[in-house]
Amino acid sequence: MNISRNPVKQIEPLDRELAENWVRDISNPVEQSIHGVGATKRRADVRWRWQVFVSAMEFVRGGALEVELRRSIDAALRAVPGVAEAAQEDREVWVIRGKPDGAALVAAVATAIDARADEIAVRVRGG
Repeated sequence: MNISRNPVKQIEPLDRELAENWVRDISNPVEQSIHGVGATKRRADVRWRWQVFVSAMEFVRGGALEVELRRSIDAALRAVPGVAEAAQEDREVWVIRGKPDGAALVAAVATAIDARADEIAVRVRGG
C-alpha cells in the first residue's frame, strides 16, 4: 500500500476547537491500523498548533523497528516546509510548531510508514 492508493483528504473537524483535520482515505480497519495517519490544527494560536497521529505506533512496541520508525517519522515531519519544531508528545502523537500544510504533514509521515508497512503488518496482526 502506498500514498497514491490512500490519498490524503481534508475532513470536517469533529471538534469546534479544531480548524483543520487531514487523514489518509482508508476504509479497511486493518489497513488503517497499519497505514493510518492524521493531522489536526487547533484554532487557538498556541505553541503546538498541529498534532499528527500515527496509528501503527499503537502496535509497534520495542525493538529496532520502533526506534527506526520514530526516527523516520521525526525526520519526515521536520522536512515538511513550514515546520519549525516537531516533538513526540505521546506514543502515537507528534506535535508541530510552525505553519505547515496539513496534507503535507500527513503525506510525509505516510511515506515513512509505508516504507516499513510489511514489518508493521506483522505487529498489527499479532506476529
